[in-house]
Amino acid sequence: MTVTWNVAPRYTAGSPAMVDEATARRVAAQEQDAIEAFLDGSCGEENRTKAEKLGLDGIVWSSLEIRRVLVTEDLITGAVIKHPIRNDQEATHRAGRDRIAEIYREIAQIEAESAARIESLRSELHAIDALVGASG
Repeated sequence: MTVTWNVAPRYTAGSPAMVDEATARRVAAQEQDAIEAFLDGSCGEENRTKAEKLGLDGIVWSSLEIRRVLVTEDLITGAVIKHPIRNDQEATHRAGRDRIAEIYREIAQIEAESAARIESLRSELHAIDALVGASG
């Protein structure tokens, strides 16, 4: 089972990303420190309102798939959410994998047909060359 770590910084500089656990924990600590300046108004009234409204939810989280359930844990708030993986999602993924396999088969077939066609044309060239060379 593989745990993925995700960050979406809100009160510090940075972009949303999938990261390692150490980075996720560092971003969580930085965000917890940074929100204080937003909440006390040091960063302006608009940012204070934003911080009060958004809080720390959904900034840093881990995800793990366990028996067709995606378990997401918020590293700052501790909230745990379980998302069942629906059959239609599985069907979509399976259809995608099947189509990829089909495309690779088509490519191999075209390459094989092209190789046969190229060999046929080379044979024809040799036959013409032999004919032209013999009569010249």
